[in-house]
Amino acid sequence: MPTAGKSPEDWIGQQVLVEVLGGRVYQVVVRLDGINDWGVVLTGEGVDPGGGSVFFPWRHVMAMRPARPEDEPPDFRGAQE
Repeated sequence: MPTAGKSPEDWIGQQVLVEVLGGRVYQVVVRLDGINDWGVVLTGEGVDPGGGSVFFPWRHVMAMRPARPEDEPPDFRGAQE
C-alpha cells in the first residue's frame, strides 16, 4: 500500500479513496490507473457499473489519498439472513 508523503503518480495501480463531484460529492475506493495535468483515470465499480475505467478532470476531483483497509465497503455477498 502506498504511504503518505509519496506523490499521486506513485499511487498508479493502487487503490485510492477519491472524493468526486458528479451531480453530488461522493467518495469511492477505486484503482488509480492514470494521472496527468488534465485529470485522473479511475477504474472500478465505484465509477463505472461494469468496473471499467473513467477519466475525471481535476475540477471534479475534490480529494484523493491512498485507500486504507477501513475505507473498503463491507462485503455482504456471503451474508445470511
